[in-house]
Amino acid sequence: MKRFSDGNMGGPHKRFRGGPDDVEIKLLIPSKVAGSIIGKGGKNISRLRTDYKATVTVPDCPGPERILTVCSPELDTVLKVVNEIVPNLEDISGRNKGGEDADIRMLVHQSQAGCIIGKGGLKVKELREKTGARIKIYTNCCPQSTDRVVQITGRGNTCVDCIREIIELLKTAPVKGHDNPYDPHNYDDIYADEYGGYGNGGSGGGGGGGRMMGGGGPPMGREMGGRGGGRGPYSGPPMGGRGGQRGGGGGGYGGGGGGGGGGGGF
Repeated sequence: MKRFSDGNMGGPHKRFRGGPDDVEIKLLIPSKVAGSIIGKGGKNISRLRTDYKATVTVPDCPGPERILTVCSPELDTVLKVVNEIVPNLEDISGRNKGGEDADIRMLVHQSQAGCIIGKGGLKVKELREKTGARIKIYTNCCPQSTDRVVQITGRGNTCVDCIREIIELLKTAPVKGHDNPYDPHNYDDIYADEYGGYGNGGSGGGGGGGRMMGGGGPPMGREMGGRGGGRGPYSGPPMGGRGGQRGGGGGGYGGGGGGGGGGGGF
């Protein structure tokens, strides 16, 4: 299969720098769906860029996960692009009968997770009740990065509505501290379930180690800003690469699905 490369971002670990008011969303996707998003010869992704006048990139990566970035001056435009991509993210784990639920995994900076969770987990509980989506926020950062996964599952339109609410919250909480975006070349199969990645041959992140918080509250002894508690120290990949953040294994708020595989990049 021909691999497509995208030079717009200088690699998946570079954070896109648009205008000061541009809206950007980064989604962690299984590599096996990258080809359907890109299309033959890049046809699909080129159409998305042209139709919506948005920056859409899926840099190549040999591992089981990649990062899809969508950027535009308008939030509605970003959400329209995401809405077109959602069918590719439905039933990626094969767990949902009928394949009606989408599994969307947003990447957010560790300093912004608190604004989504809220004091005592009240904000994430409010988001669940308002949108009807299932939301899980992983405590551990992706390998060698300062990014955390926010997993959103539900019907496609429900997930898009939830993303809108989350982006509005993120606007109120600028990134603070060291910023080291996740590079999927640093993927670690052993710890994929701990940070919400796509591991175990494609099933990753759905529940192995993540703690369900049905009422939206944090587990005892866990700091809402993102340091872990839970099942004990997360030894993680080398180099202390989770932005200096040591946490409990696989803690999270909510529940969800999986994915994994091959594909091309664009």
